[in-house]
Amino acid sequence: MRRTPARVNPGRRGDATSRAVRLALMAKTGEMGYPSALTAPVWGFYDVSFKGESFRFQRPYGSYVMENVLFKISFPAEFHSQTAVEAAMTLYEQMQAAGKTAADIEKVTIRTHEACIRHHRQKRTAQ
Repeated sequence: MRRTPARVNPGRRGDATSRAVRLALMAKTGEMGYPSALTAPVWGFYDVSFKGESFRFQRPYGSYVMENVLFKISFPAEFHSQTAVEAAMTLYEQMQAAGKTAADIEKVTIRTHEACIRHHRQKRTAQ
């Protein structure tokens, strides 16, 4: 039974994603019971979601995900802050190379995603 507001346990997201990928791969290889989930006319995934077109990936994935998607925490900071810390470290090195210091910074503009804003807003409200 679901109650409002429906909250998904964060640990279940990875499991659901893993199962979805596994089932998609099984369907793609013709696993018994799923052979037409992607290609079935009218109600198959390609027809419903992609107007009959099959998936077209923008790049061969190979090791792309491991090299470009954040799976591990690199800095002693909250998970959503990892990319901001990484950017700050990169900018620090660039400023040092240019002979600049924090005093030379006139303005900082931060652009982020809704999940980060929502997460930090909830933490402030709870405290």
